[in-house]
Amino acid sequence: MSPQRLTRSKSRVAVFGLAACLSIGLPALPLAAEPDDSAPKLLSTTGAKNRDWPTRAALKKAADSGDPKACLQYGDALLRGDGMSKDSVQAIRYLRQAADQGEPNALFRLGKIYDDGEQAPKDLSKAFDYYTDAAKAGVSEAQYNLGAMYVSARGVPRDYIEGLAWIIVATKNGAPADGEKQVRERLQKSNRQQQIAAAEQRASDILKDVAAALARPSGTTPAPTTQAPARIEIAGSGPGKISLALPAAEMPNLSKTLEDRLRATREQSPPVSLVTPRQTIKNWPSLIDLRAEADKKIPAALWALGKVHLDGTLVAADPIRALQLFEQAAALGNADAAYQLGEMYSKDNYVPHDDAKVFTYFHQAALGKVRPGFYNLGVCYVNGRGTPKDVIEGLAWLILAKKHAVDPRSEGRVRLQLQENDPGKISLAEKRAAQLQEELFSPEP
Repeated sequence: MSPQRLTRSKSRVAVFGLAACLSIGLPALPLAAEPDDSAPKLLSTTGAKNRDWPTRAALKKAADSGDPKACLQYGDALLRGDGMSKDSVQAIRYLRQAADQGEPNALFRLGKIYDDGEQAPKDLSKAFDYYTDAAKAGVSEAQYNLGAMYVSARGVPRDYIEGLAWIIVATKNGAPADGEKQVRERLQKSNRQQQIAAAEQRASDILKDVAAALARPSGTTPAPTTQAPARIEIAGSGPGKISLALPAAEMPNLSKTLEDRLRATREQSPPVSLVTPRQTIKNWPSLIDLRAEADKKIPAALWALGKVHLDGTLVAADPIRALQLFEQAAALGNADAAYQLGEMYSKDNYVPHDDAKVFTYFHQAALGKVRPGFYNLGVCYVNGRGTPKDVIEGLAWLILAKKHAVDPRSEGRVRLQLQENDPGKISLAEKRAAQLQEELFSPEP
């Protein structure tokens, strides 16, 4: 499939002139400024009434049965009041059903709804998410709007390279060329030719990714990229150091049958079933239900939706959105989300490495009884990573981790180092470990 002819669903979306489309005001904006840009003025319309169904009743029946194209068309009709009373709440519900089944234009419509803030409370974060999914599915209007958001720093940190790249992609797929021209001219005037070159390369990569995604059979997802586990070094008192791998968030002692069942469940939507870092199982009847609970700021749902975005199995992988959801959940006291954040900040895969945050989030996770958090917090203390070095506290947490079947060898290695150099600290660490066990696991009075 040619990237210049990316296929979209039959519900096409009209693109209007540049003056209406790209209201990012580039000629009046210095690149260093952080302006409060208005939303891009791309409008959406299906351009058809009952195209595939003979009557409105037949359309509604098909939508209620879950047909994604019917959900898109009926939701759009409710949104516009086409032959019925306007009902934005029900419209969004039907559009979400279509979007959750991968209908690209439904994703775009939802992005525009949350971008405009007219039929639903304005939410640039949601708009960005929906535009991103629609853009990756080949909707040129979403590609254009996504680029405008990056350039304008609306709902996302300003990124001229990513913004221009998506606008270049949109232009190649039929969006107005004026937007690309304006951004290029602005960067040229600021002697940022290197950013233009980087954007062109990024656009080439995006076009290949989108074309590959569209060529993939419906309902399939790309194989996850296997990444080597991050490694933490425990500093020895002698010349050598011991390297320890971070334990995986999903505990290795789950039965093979349970792992297979959970993996199969995650690959189907709906329902949603996930294993938490605490080795509990969280279930939702569907991705729609999960999103609804996340919208209500329920901590467990925020964590789960973040995990879905991080894994990229039920929706397009989006680690930055996952990070945002984990941060919301952790701020509300969710220990599972805190553990995920500790892992993310301990690596350089998605966000810049930050030892202070690694310690803070693993500390929250450990106090929330996330067993791998016991281990990682102990490593932080032993290494002085994000906190002053404290071998007694570190060994205490590693003893607790061993007691709860997490990486028992590491505790033994640290003991061996102390026996050779400072054996008195071992008994202090054992007393501290007993205290931690009592504080965390004694029954409430």
